[in-house]
Amino acid sequence: MHSLLKKALAMAVVAPAMLLTMAAPPSVAAPGDPVAGNVAARNVALASAGATVTSSGDETPGRNGTALANDGDPATRWSSNTANNAQITLKLATPTVIDHVTIKWETACAAKYKLQVSTDGITFVDATDVISPMCAADDTQKLYAALASTPYQYVRMQGIDRTPIGGIKYGMSMWEFEVWDGPEAAAPVPAEGVNLIPLPVNLATPDKAPFTLGAGSRIVANNPETKKTADYLAAIFRTSTGLALPVVTGTSGDADDVVLLQTPGEIPNLGAQLQSEAYTLTVGADTGVKVTSPTSDGVFNGIQTLRQLFPAFIESKQKVIADWSAPAVEISDAPRFDKRGMMLDVARDFKRPDEVKNIIDSLAAYKISTLHMHLADDQGWRIQITNDGRKSGDTIDYDQLTGISGKTAVTKNLSYQDELGHTGFYTQKEYKDIVAYAASRHIEIIPEIDVPGHTSAILHAIPELNTAGAKPGIDEWGVVPADGTGNVGGSTLDVASPITWTFLEHVFGQIAGMTTSDYVHIGGDESHVTGHDNYVEFVTKTVQIIHGLGKKPIGWNESAIGGLTAGDGIQYWTGGTADTLNAIKNKGAKLMVSNGSTSYIDMKYNAKTPIGLTWAGTGDFPKYYDWDPAGTVKDAGAKLPDSALLGVEAAQWSETIRGGNQAEFMAFPRVVSFAEIGWTPQAQRNVNDFKVRMASMGQRMLATGTNFYDGNQAKWRSSMAGLPVAVAPGKTLTLNVGQLAAPGTKASADGSSIAVDTVDDADGVSASSILGSLGVSVDWGDGTAATPATIVALKARHSLAAGSLYQLQGTHSYATEGTYTGTLTASNGATASFTVAIAAGTADPAAPAVWDSSQTPLLAVTNATTKAGYRAKTTLSGFEPGKHVVLTLGGNRVGSVLPDAEGQLTFQMPVYPATYSGKFEVLATQISSTGTRTAKDSLKVKSKLIPLENKILQSELSIESVTSEELTGESAPSGPATALLDGKIDSYWHTQWQGSTTPFPHSVVIDLGKSYAVTGFEYTQRQSNSNGKIKDFELYVSDSPTEFGAKVASGTFLDVSRSQITAVSGGKVGRYLKLTALNSIAGNAFAGGAEVNIGGEAPGVR
Repeated sequence: MHSLLKKALAMAVVAPAMLLTMAAPPSVAAPGDPVAGNVAARNVALASAGATVTSSGDETPGRNGTALANDGDPATRWSSNTANNAQITLKLATPTVIDHVTIKWETACAAKYKLQVSTDGITFVDATDVISPMCAADDTQKLYAALASTPYQYVRMQGIDRTPIGGIKYGMSMWEFEVWDGPEAAAPVPAEGVNLIPLPVNLATPDKAPFTLGAGSRIVANNPETKKTADYLAAIFRTSTGLALPVVTGTSGDADDVVLLQTPGEIPNLGAQLQSEAYTLTVGADTGVKVTSPTSDGVFNGIQTLRQLFPAFIESKQKVIADWSAPAVEISDAPRFDKRGMMLDVARDFKRPDEVKNIIDSLAAYKISTLHMHLADDQGWRIQITNDGRKSGDTIDYDQLTGISGKTAVTKNLSYQDELGHTGFYTQKEYKDIVAYAASRHIEIIPEIDVPGHTSAILHAIPELNTAGAKPGIDEWGVVPADGTGNVGGSTLDVASPITWTFLEHVFGQIAGMTTSDYVHIGGDESHVTGHDNYVEFVTKTVQIIHGLGKKPIGWNESAIGGLTAGDGIQYWTGGTADTLNAIKNKGAKLMVSNGSTSYIDMKYNAKTPIGLTWAGTGDFPKYYDWDPAGTVKDAGAKLPDSALLGVEAAQWSETIRGGNQAEFMAFPRVVSFAEIGWTPQAQRNVNDFKVRMASMGQRMLATGTNFYDGNQAKWRSSMAGLPVAVAPGKTLTLNVGQLAAPGTKASADGSSIAVDTVDDADGVSASSILGSLGVSVDWGDGTAATPATIVALKARHSLAAGSLYQLQGTHSYATEGTYTGTLTASNGATASFTVAIAAGTADPAAPAVWDSSQTPLLAVTNATTKAGYRAKTTLSGFEPGKHVVLTLGGNRVGSVLPDAEGQLTFQMPVYPATYSGKFEVLATQISSTGTRTAKDSLKVKSKLIPLENKILQSELSIESVTSEELTGESAPSGPATALLDGKIDSYWHTQWQGSTTPFPHSVVIDLGKSYAVTGFEYTQRQSNSNGKIKDFELYVSDSPTEFGAKVASGTFLDVSRSQITAVSGGKVGRYLKLTALNSIAGNAFAGGAEVNIGGEAPGVR
């Protein structure tokens, strides 16, 4: 994962007949293009328009500077000096009548500000009232009416207050400061039924009748490869339509057939787009459907476009009744880049094979071509590596990678309901099956084993790798402890140890053997403790291993300095670009772009999103769409040619994400932006047009069962379909007669209607094409009066889900046998038909399964004994599905888990390292819909820890003196020695590093408040970063704060996050305890610590 510690890295538009090769989307003018006889509105604040910008200052010299506020790049930002009255001023090229001002705020926005204007840059007048904007959102303001017709050359954002984040007020931060001289072009209105993502290169809609799938329709394929695609398409369409759709071999078809042809030859009029995935698609009543391509990839791409031409319910997972028509189109199309991908972090939180396959299916619908699987990190190891094929002398037991670190995962990091990271691993059979499944969807799996850093899970599982140069240090069990945090940069393998290379050759050999991709990802990011020379050597050797296996390495951009050759990959995510550019220009490497601020889809959508991080900003799909990957790494200020890029990838890390459903929610619709970025020529992309087309995708996601965020950046469209019903005559039953797809809405309490969710609560506001409320009436088709439908949400919209399809229900009785056709009519005029077959003896429709609350909740811990710092296999049953169960061990909270659809779950419960030896109660508690449910068992823990006896209240302790402390460079309350006694494990004392650095030894003297016979000392290392961790130490006790005699204890602290206790024997009495640090674990001049506690008895008391 990429560091949490960094605050920031900051067309369905158609011509009526002729084929349209679009240089820019119709109805959306490029800047300067004519619109209805006038000049299009311009953002006159852009530097490229001649505007200049000044400010009161920047938060950090050399980073996020003032000039980035008007550079036109939504991925760069200005962050102000840390003053409430910070300001930024634009000087326009010429005095301009201002239509409106838009500020694209980052998460740390101004809490309050106002706009001011000036004609001379000296005297400014207020142009608005005080504004309290929404952070991480676009903020558009009009000037006072009295000023609206006056030309101004200067526009200022005058800050009044800053927004606190975690109690800290950073600088005011904006992505762009825009001033417009007219209304921005309105988004185009798409042709009904033609809303395609990605936008095709060439699209025409001839004035012809639509194509309709019918009872006689076939899917014709001309070779074994196209037959595979035909079978895939038939399976989707058969499920929803109920049509037979036989797949036949041939090269032509009738007017009601779908024909798939793989034929040689380039497709014309595609410019620099890639012919390897090019296709043509024609649709019409007279010609049928025809997809042609020189490759099987192209044919598969063509049918994804075809799917989007049919009504959204073509994606239904059950048979529905709809008009299966697709509008007439003529398309020729091909992608911009080969790699259009998503990264899925299964290391911190495991995703089951079925969850990964669901994600693959959802990605394939938008022509995503790669899935990068992050298989190993500090928190877990997810791929089976066997002992088969070990070279002579290799005694490593590779089964322990999954046997030990397959049971670990992230345990603490802002998850919803404190849910524990999911554990598990893929057997080699399962992984190969995922690779094959993805390949059947024309998606390439790129596996990642991250080295040399992010390797705590390896070191935890394999004792032999814990050699002298490996970090962090070992615990009392002789290995690096399991790491359940979100911290980064503290681990590394030992480049100088031969066993490291024995291990990596074996692991990468098996990974390469299971992977059909040309690429294997080697990680290489955030290796903060490896050391520069060791890092270069490590990456170079790893690259050689991958080359020796007949594969190409790809690594994060830090790895650009190590051993790359032509065709190898560099994945840029943050930092300087010089090394990356050098690898591209001088070594022939290819660039994969995952720029953090525009590509990290584990960031929150907005401040209320209950999961996700914020260090790379927040935002919905428009933010992740509106940028050009060719401009991420520049050569002398110029964009790179597309030929230098492999493509783009949306990266999703899992510190806060639990399971496939949450992974989908954080990915969609943002990853769909990457589908188009990687496909459509840059000149043809327009974010306003994309919003319009995205509005039609939500109903498709509901139909496929893909979870997504239905925020207010798209005006989500809705649709309705009928259902086939079969019942016996004379029975009054509640029947499901239809389904309604309406993203962004909620049903009324009585189920009579739905309306767009405009309440800004935990799930946020949305937008919809539905105006006001919408109800549905049911005409039963038997001559009886129509009745209102009850609209039922099986899963309502909430803070982590877009909800589900609505069921349209009505209660009715049919008197006589026969077949009836009913009609659903929505209050907005939309209609759908449903059918009812009435026959004697027909069984009643099955009722939805209901959880049986009479079950007795049970908890069983399988392990008889578990070591502290390891896991205990645990099973729950009899709990309510979908509601979290809180776990405690010996009364201490462990976290929560979520039972499956049966109310059961088997998982690996963490036993935290600070647990002492003993037998402890394991308690599971759930607040269910029927009350509190509990179950318990016991677990015996084996630990080498000793408790701190006679603990003095920390509130009685104080810092008497300290030889060195950092007073300005660390974020408060960290830095001063007082952080040792604040009860906060995430704050820390750090010796001085700004201005000057003093050498070891470093000492801190603690006042106990009165004299004690000191019996023990408890020390906790800093929880993040390697600096400031004490290694060797001495303890002294005295009644004088300055005069200390002989030491009372000494030792070596481990590089672990839990507390460490040193017994003090001899009963030395004193009011002051001095801790003297002799050296550091990092080998540098810095000491520190997170927390200190002291044990002591009052003299004469036992």
